[in-house]
Amino acid sequence: MTIRAYSVPSESEILLRKGILENSVLSSNLPANADLLASFVKFSGNAKPNLPINWRFAESISCLKGLEAIWLNALLGAKHKQSPVNIEIDT
Repeated sequence: MTIRAYSVPSESEILLRKGILENSVLSSNLPANADLLASFVKFSGNAKPNLPINWRFAESISCLKGLEAIWLNALLGAKHKQSPVNIEIDT
């Protein structure tokens, strides 16, 4: 069995993809091209949490910021006909 090292940026990306983008309850509230726009969102920062707290707080906030980035790129395309831009979230 391979044990994967814990990483706040990696877990944030997993939460964005699996917890939001692949969530059938939320799919009607997401841009149609959300999966494509998510490819422009990158998570960076320290792999270890700075504060040892419950509920994966840093990952949850970072994941929601990732969703915000998806919407920003969707709005850039819809309103200003601009291509998506890369957005980095420092966890």
